[in-house]
Amino acid sequence: MRPFLLAPASRRPGWPIHLALAGATLGIAGAVAGSGDASSPFPVLYVPLVAAAFSMLPRVAAAIHACFAAAVYAAAVSLFPGTHAVAGGPRFAVLAVTLFVGAALLNGLRTKHRDLARRIRDLRVTEAGPALLDRRGMDDVLAVEAERARRSGVRFALVAAAADGEPFDALSPAAAERAPLVARAVTASILWTDFAGRIGPNLFCVLAIYTDERGAEALVERIRTALGKADATEGHPPLSFGIAIYGRNGQSPAALLNAAESALDAARRLGGQRSIIAPRTAEAGGDPKVRIAAAG
Repeated sequence: MRPFLLAPASRRPGWPIHLALAGATLGIAGAVAGSGDASSPFPVLYVPLVAAAFSMLPRVAAAIHACFAAAVYAAAVSLFPGTHAVAGGPRFAVLAVTLFVGAALLNGLRTKHRDLARRIRDLRVTEAGPALLDRRGMDDVLAVEAERARRSGVRFALVAAAADGEPFDALSPAAAERAPLVARAVTASILWTDFAGRIGPNLFCVLAIYTDERGAEALVERIRTALGKADATEGHPPLSFGIAIYGRNGQSPAALLNAAESALDAARRLGGQRSIIAPRTAEAGGDPKVRIAAAG
């Protein structure tokens, strides 16, 4: 569900969304017409419906759905007998204005969000690889997301990765030659809402928004799969991963990064080619067990 909702609108299959929105629009209209009452609360449901359209569809298609909702509601109001139909006129006008003002605001926020994500992704470092942030860029993104998560309560995952058998701050010539493969595998495996960086010669980092422990483990497997496909002939460098989750492993950028790096270090000391989810911090409470997933 997460990749479907967060993928760019141009890459989502459109027909299921159109069918669902159209069906919901007609269902609400049926409820309004069936009530026979201009003061029915059912039209309020058009507001989240249009919000969903502007969240998941291109702006033109979303605008068409907003017009369709307004037209269907007007048709439902016209079915009211006598004075009820007259009383429904002002309510239709208020609903139409609300829908289109809200749609304009949502479209503006969506455009700003995409522009911001595009500007951040334009930050590149030549030695890191394609579309990777450097240490400063990753620190900035992590600070912003930690503050957003503190306000919204929505968690995110921080995944640290490194090639086994190499120190974090240096790479052998052979490992350095294969580092761009790791960079491409990482950037090819994340969603457009996520951020990836190379914060050391042998230390990659991914910030995955709206992601829990299971989502982070799925991301790790996508990176391994992408790396295997990219270097199927010579054999890809063995990687280990450390996973930290906002809230579970602290709320400050420093605490999350330390937790991810500590889990990564533990995975490497256990033989490598595995991922470890950092244990829950004392402040978060709960089960202190570490979940380990070895590469199959």
